[in-house]
Amino acid sequence: MSTFEKVACILCGYEAKHRTVFERDAHYYKCPCCGKFWVDSTLYDEWINDNKKEYELIRRQQLASVVIERKFQGYPPPFLADTDEEYPIYRDEKNKEELLGVCIGVDQLIASYPKNGIELFDRILTNISTAPWIGNPMTPIGFPDTSSLLALFATGSDRKTLLQNAVAILSEMKNLNYINIVSPKELPKVLDANDKINEEIQICISTAGWKRLQELKEATQGNICQAFVAMWFDPSRNSYYEGIKEAVENAHLPEYAVKCVRIDHTQHNEKICGKIISSIRQSCYIIADVTGNNGGVYYEAGYAQGIGKPVIWVMDNSYFIDKPMHFDVRQYNTVLYNSPEDLRKNLETRIQATISYNSIAAASKQGQIPLA
Repeated sequence: MSTFEKVACILCGYEAKHRTVFERDAHYYKCPCCGKFWVDSTLYDEWINDNKKEYELIRRQQLASVVIERKFQGYPPPFLADTDEEYPIYRDEKNKEELLGVCIGVDQLIASYPKNGIELFDRILTNISTAPWIGNPMTPIGFPDTSSLLALFATGSDRKTLLQNAVAILSEMKNLNYINIVSPKELPKVLDANDKINEEIQICISTAGWKRLQELKEATQGNICQAFVAMWFDPSRNSYYEGIKEAVENAHLPEYAVKCVRIDHTQHNEKICGKIISSIRQSCYIIADVTGNNGGVYYEAGYAQGIGKPVIWVMDNSYFIDKPMHFDVRQYNTVLYNSPEDLRKNLETRIQATISYNSIAAASKQGQIPLA
């Protein structure tokens, strides 16, 4: 492992700390704007070679905006790679101890960049309301340099264009009464001789802005997604279900809430098998606790995988030793636990690392995952 050096962040261009992590074939950054993140070596080499291409620069600015958003919202640091998969990265991969981050494809992150003005303004409001520097509702939020403007989803082929686009975004948010401009009296339109902003831009969320945030919160409460739990219906497992339920509820942001569903806890008049199939199809992901090797749990998990639903496998460690999982599914990365609290903690970490909030948000907005 190399020592840290000061370089320009490969995403936002701000001065950051960087080192090569040879054992992971990656480059590690600590950036004041983007936070902590890794870049796969192959992707890093491509970006370095294409550094002056405008298209690639804009893509990386979009990527930086989404990475900053994830940092504000408390998600694990991303391991950026050219992949379609999403999976956790541990310091100790063998024992699955100490989560370092989550491997995620750059195309997936860029695809989550705002698609229109309404989504843009709503997400900026949400992000700055959850930013770590917010002390009280009227705390001014500062943008001291052009790199920090990426938090507004602004892009530009050069610093001047980036500033102009950010000013246009802030001006429109002011016209919507979502924000107040604290300083300067007039938003800057040019940079100084050193290509920097003359005076730090400071804004605060207005009363109308906080009202809009409340409207967004109330609107999403009707679009709660569900996570289907397949497990052994034995009274001795009830406390473990509570651990699963808490993990699911705690793992997601309030605006992307997910409800835990177990079929014997749901009121219905249908045949049990039909209700199970319906609930699985309506769920954004499945948690399969194969403790006790219940055949129904394997069937439900297999059906879910067959229709493309993510499945998180969990099992009581004592059963894993004495009555292991069926051979066909032992290759899956299983969350093992020793107690309900152990299950809650380990499962919450796994959900945060592997279930994309972007996919949950998109499914909710499109009404694809109704509440059962």
